[in-house]
Amino acid sequence: MADNKDIIMATGRRKTSIAVVKLVKGSGRIFVNGKTLKNYIGNRPAIEMLVYRTLVLTETQD
Repeated sequence: MADNKDIIMATGRRKTSIAVVKLVKGSGRIFVNGKTLKNYIGNRPAIEMLVYRTLVLTETQD
């Protein structure tokens, strides 16, 4: 289990929508609404590339 210093929580709001993000130091697995990224977006490589772009740019992707 991660320590509190290894967890970052953020909330974004727009009109009536709310997005909550929880970043935990780990292996780089991405979940959206309890599903893996691949299961959530399906076969859409362009969207997957956009999601991982930040990790690639910061050289933190495994």
